[in-house]
Amino acid sequence: MIGKWRQRSREAIARAVRDLPSDATLPALRTSLRAAYPFGERRHFPYKVWLSEVGNYLGQRFPEVREQRAQRKQARRERRSGLSPLPEQTMLKLFGKQEATR
Repeated sequence: MIGKWRQRSREAIARAVRDLPSDATLPALRTSLRAAYPFGERRHFPYKVWLSEVGNYLGQRFPEVREQRAQRKQARRERRSGLSPLPEQTMLKLFGKQEATR
C-alpha cells in the first residue's frame, strides 16, 4: 500500500511534467517541480516524501541524477558507519593547507 503523501506527491509530479515538452532540460523540470509542491510549508515528513519522489522521477529521466544520488547515499552510509573519514579534498577546502608544526 502506498502512503497518502507519496501518492499525492506522484500526482503533483505527473501534473507538473504533463505540460512540459518531452525533451525538457533538467533545470526546466526542477523549476516546474519546485512550483508544483502541493503541501504548503516545506517541512517535516511530507516534504521528505516529496523530495524522495522528485529524486526518483528525475533519476528515471536523467541517468546523471541517478548516479549522483547513488554516490551521495553511499558517502552517507560510509560516514555513518565510521568506515570512511571525510575525503582529503573536503578537508583541504574546510581547513586549507596547513604547515606541519613541531
